Amino acid sequence: MMQQNWPFECSLAGVTTREEMLRADRDEDGDGDEDEEPRLERGTAKNDVFLVEGEQLRYGSKTAWSVATR
Repeated sequence: MMQQNWPFECSLAGVTTREEMLRADRDEDGDGDEDEEPRLERGTAKNDVFLVEGEQLRYGSKTAWSVATR
């Protein structure tokens, strides 16, 4: 589900972590210095998990936010 005020159901394109994205960015940049730890913004961690939104499927329900487990 996305957009609480005007909800849509979406497919899930995939799951990734911040560490995987940092590694891919480093490989793409070609820095070659893999021993150097990337600088993280305050409040973030390498093991943060991201659900990557796929395509919009249909209208959703605002109720999803009130019943979602946190």
